[in-house]
Amino acid sequence: RNFTKLTGCSGDYIHLLSVTNPMNQELARVAVERFLFSPDAMFWLAEAVVNDDPAAAMDFYARTTQLDPSDGLAWCRLGRLHENAGDLPGALEAFEQCCWNGDPGSNGCWGTGRVYEQMGDIPAAIEVYRMSRWATSQSRADDLEQSLKP
Repeated sequence: RNFTKLTGCSGDYIHLLSVTNPMNQELARVAVERFLFSPDAMFWLAEAVVNDDPAAAMDFYARTTQLDPSDGLAWCRLGRLHENAGDLPGALEAFEQCCWNGDPGSNGCWGTGRVYEQMGDIPAAIEVYRMSRWATSQSRADDLEQSLKP
């Protein structure tokens, strides 16, 4: 109950509350209601519901990226959900945005490459794997280049 009061004090507490109560859907919903235009609140709600309701989480991640288009992690999470749903064009768009917007953990470029592979565009996959700082991504690019050699 005291946590709910904190959401009414200031939007500055949202990040702290999301860290201390990451899976508290009720509190995350209160934060979104009170700070509808807060990307931190929207991301928190997406994270809190993703295991129970991936479709709702997809919507909340999309809204997070609308509020803050530079939020690479939200783009990556959105890409993963699109990929899991079989929506490769949606996954590609989201992973590309993640790759170009901070690429947390190099996962955006990795995800983009993986989706290009699934779509059969190996040269594009290699190119984007090479953009990643992650050694596994570089190794995958090497493997794909070898597979293209006669």
